[in-house]
Amino acid sequence: MKIIETHTAIQVEQPVRFQEYAVGIFNTIPTKSGIKKAIKKSLVFVDGAIATTGMYIKGGEKIELHQLDAESNFKRLNFHLDVLFEDDYLAVIYKPAGILVSGNKFVTIANALTQNLQKAVK
Repeated sequence: MKIIETHTAIQVEQPVRFQEYAVGIFNTIPTKSGIKKAIKKSLVFVDGAIATTGMYIKGGEKIELHQLDAESNFKRLNFHLDVLFEDDYLAVIYKPAGILVSGNKFVTIANALTQNLQKAVK
């Protein structure tokens, strides 16, 4: 396995569960389910130890995403959203007609949010 992405956790006021924190920090895995699958396959390490969904992030941890010998098949949605307003608690976007908010489709607002919004600092 080789390291394909690294991330240093930002400082947070209260510890956050790793599976919640990790959404959107890696370019190749944009979704919560993708993070859970990578953790299950032992591809994610926090400070050199295999990550679990129950770990808590406090800030400053080194998070590494490894790749198996075969090419990764994670798909990343490339969909630009018009963000009208954004702060740590609220985002107002322009929702295009015909695009689902969430569901079993790949092209949804929920999947596009991680690449269009900044990570909230709590």
